[in-house]
Amino acid sequence: MTKEYLDFMVGSPLRNCVIKNIEKVSVKVPIKDAPTSEYADAEKICLTVTDRNNKEFRISDVWIEKYGEAVIKGLWFTLSDSEKLSPSSSVAQLLSYYKVDTLKELINKQVQVFPDDKNYLVIIACKDSLIP
Repeated sequence: MTKEYLDFMVGSPLRNCVIKNIEKVSVKVPIKDAPTSEYADAEKICLTVTDRNNKEFRISDVWIEKYGEAVIKGLWFTLSDSEKLSPSSSVAQLLSYYKVDTLKELINKQVQVFPDDKNYLVIIACKDSLIP
């Protein structure tokens, strides 16, 4: 390392990554307002990304804009009545933000990620100036 260690400054938590793989995974989610601990089956999209150091991360949440603020939503796989991705879903918003039509088109695409409050990486699909 050529730089003197005393000269390093704190970097940004914002990272550029590349999507290497996309999977649809089954998860159990609690049923809201159920009288007992009941669970329903759901499907979530899980992205595998690598950073510039080839570290691999799995991401299943996205930063999107809602009412002028950045919020985190799960990448839930939901279809409309016409058997297409639901246009209001977070997955659809992710595709729109990166200007692609299908999940397959995201593979090998460079994306930005930013950690949530628990330091898990979340893919960005909104203006990064909105992210806290």
